[in-house]
Amino acid sequence: MDVLTSAYPDVSFASFPLIQGSLAGRTTTSPILYLPIRFGYSAPFPTDELAALAKPLATAPSDQMKSDGLIVTPATAKLARIGTFFVKRKEDEINVGAGFLDTKTREAIFLVYFSEKSEVHGAISTGGIEINVDVRLPGAGLHWLRVVKTTPTVWHVEVANEHTPISLVSQSQ
Repeated sequence: MDVLTSAYPDVSFASFPLIQGSLAGRTTTSPILYLPIRFGYSAPFPTDELAALAKPLATAPSDQMKSDGLIVTPATAKLARIGTFFVKRKEDEINVGAGFLDTKTREAIFLVYFSEKSEVHGAISTGGIEINVDVRLPGAGLHWLRVVKTTPTVWHVEVANEHTPISLVSQSQ
């Protein structure tokens, strides 16, 4: 994973709180992991550690996710989206929103933990944008999901290729 140059050079950690039971929304936990960062450098991403920390905190799909019209199968599946932020010190509140990008296509990528082989289907309409979700996850663990803008008002969420080159960036980029 590359850490791209940030508009906020004084941050020194990426923090990863969870959004339990949903693919989107407000974070529901404190950060479960802090990753020291240096902008402009590459580093391995601790997916195994992050999966182990997310596993016991994953929950059934939230009421908000259900009311948005997203259907998760099987009904026993638990999930947690991994939030991404930059902070100056571990004690700080969230400083700067961050996210992952496909380094080549510049499409948004996000991480989600699922407790078992699962599928998520449905469509969400928000702010004049329709977001279609159609993902099949092969098993328990962390999965990279990609947001593809098919038209200015229609986006599609799909499973990202495991070999996608990923960069961590501030949301201003």
